[in-house]
Amino acid sequence: PPLKRPAPFPGGKTRPDKPDKDVVTDLACDGAAVSSEQSKSLIEASPSPEPVAVAGNPPVCAESATAFRWRLRDGGEWLRLIHDWHLVPRLVKTVAERSKDAWLSEKEIHILREVLVSFLRSRGLKCSAAVEPGQPLALELWEGLFRLCGDVDQQLPSLLREGVPTGILRTIPPSGVWRETEVPERPNLELHTFDTPRGSAREDCRTACELVEEDVKAGFAVWLDGGLAEAKRQFGDNCAAGRLGVVKKAGSAPRVIGDSSISNANHLCRISEKVEMPSLEDVSQFLSRRQGVRWIAFLMDISKAHKRVKVAPKERGFSLFAVMEPGGRRRWVVYNTCHFGCSWAAYWWSRVAVGFIRLGHRVLWHGHFLVIYVDDSLSLFPASSAPIMACLQAVLACALGLPLSWHKMDLGSPVKWIGWCLRLDGVPVATLPDEKAARLCSVLRQLASSTKCCSRKEIESFLGWLKPWLSVFFHMLRKPTLRFLQLDRRQLAELEDLLQTDLAVKADAVLSDARKGWKLLECSGHEARPASWQDLLRWKNGMAWLKFGDWTCDSVKPCAEEKQVAGFFLQLIEARVRVQLVELEQKAIVAAADAFADAHEAGLGGWWLPAGSPLEVGQIRWFSFKVQLADLPSWFRPQRQSGQP
Repeated sequence: PPLKRPAPFPGGKTRPDKPDKDVVTDLACDGAAVSSEQSKSLIEASPSPEPVAVAGNPPVCAESATAFRWRLRDGGEWLRLIHDWHLVPRLVKTVAERSKDAWLSEKEIHILREVLVSFLRSRGLKCSAAVEPGQPLALELWEGLFRLCGDVDQQLPSLLREGVPTGILRTIPPSGVWRETEVPERPNLELHTFDTPRGSAREDCRTACELVEEDVKAGFAVWLDGGLAEAKRQFGDNCAAGRLGVVKKAGSAPRVIGDSSISNANHLCRISEKVEMPSLEDVSQFLSRRQGVRWIAFLMDISKAHKRVKVAPKERGFSLFAVMEPGGRRRWVVYNTCHFGCSWAAYWWSRVAVGFIRLGHRVLWHGHFLVIYVDDSLSLFPASSAPIMACLQAVLACALGLPLSWHKMDLGSPVKWIGWCLRLDGVPVATLPDEKAARLCSVLRQLASSTKCCSRKEIESFLGWLKPWLSVFFHMLRKPTLRFLQLDRRQLAELEDLLQTDLAVKADAVLSDARKGWKLLECSGHEARPASWQDLLRWKNGMAWLKFGDWTCDSVKPCAEEKQVAGFFLQLIEARVRVQLVELEQKAIVAAADAFADAHEAGLGGWWLPAGSPLEVGQIRWFSFKVQLADLPSWFRPQRQSGQP
């Protein structure tokens, strides 16, 4: 059973004190108060005493409004507009049709913002609904709401207005939103500029150009007609050019990713706090504490979230990229906003996202759950009020300027969120989505039974879906394909000129099949060593055998151990076991357990007294389990370090 958690509010209280009448509690009609002390919410839910409405340390809790209701001076104008504009049936229709058409018109959004402006001005906060160029957020509204609520991150709107730092020129200081972390010393690395994109962008340069042009038209980036020279005139030494790539995934539109690691920009970025993300466990904790309520899920997706945050003008030179046109012409582009592929993008978007989540708690009433994973928010609302609460959340997002992907909104059960299918009807459970399970089983079945080579791309595509014992598959992904060549003395002389000091082939051979990127592993059955590999050759009929490792090959052959691991996962996934999301609290019992281990065996044992049994030795139940190291498959055993027995 879960341990009793401490009270979340001062004085051991489980509910906040009634706030002063001048403190905003809601932007709707009736609302649950969330004290300013609680507003230090995080993106991920940590163990908290009350419903995990949003993650945090301290946690933010969304309590039922029955204990404290206050009506705003505007009389709940947003709720009136939701009723007058028939937004609930419009939302239901949008979700049902998966329509890309905007749920709200620009005129309606303007009216919603003016209502919010009027409300903030009534509280003595001067602001407007203006949206400054270069980003979509109504920053004065964010500023006013943050000030009114005493938000932990009140400096965020001004940073977004001016342009955020990258953490390269100076470390990004802690905001107070997440836990502060120790910042490692900045490495002594040079910034690089690459004048060619990734292979994926060269092979399909037309798509790459079209995607970059879309970003330019959206205001995320600008073409540099003067090329790299113009960039250096603008940004001086603050220049780094990574490499653009095009990612294509079945069922999704292609997207462009800018690799800023290869230019060392990511390696030089320093951020003094670590973003935390929610997980399925947080959903389970909330549902376990709120049993007996029928919940409805609401999903929202922020469109092109990372690119909505503009970078400080003097640091935009760290986001340079070369693009090749179909005719072979090279063009240069610089991103004015955070791009997908830079280390600072996830951090800054997360600060924006969690700021929206904190404000969301001020608008929603009744008990609810609200988190966001990158750009995918998940809300759990009571079934009786879910449609209106979903409308309020979406209205808040639109008023603040968050661009939503309308066709990705979902309301109901089941829903798909961060790779899980959440089924809230009846006993809440989570399962792998059918298409994900089918994909996993297809690859694992091939690995477990195939005697042929498997595609490295296939292996790489499913690695992120499996967590335990991934070392086996990473080893498989990175191990070389073996190449055997029988060469004569003339071919070997050529090879000797092509080998680097690490025995890697630096260019394709002309007289043999040796290729660039191969590495010499063995000579006539003996391990090749840089200084003496020629001495290991054994000649027969003027020929000698050499074994090379080819890491560039598109396929790799699974060994018996890798097949065994694949079979284990295949059996596990094919069972389609449901993850129970509600933990039932049992009566406390007297029990104890302990474990032991040495180099050869490990064990677990303990005892317990069944609930209601008298405290007598004869009533005690016990268990014991041992396992020998020799009983475990080799892939399950820990790798021994050098020098260990």
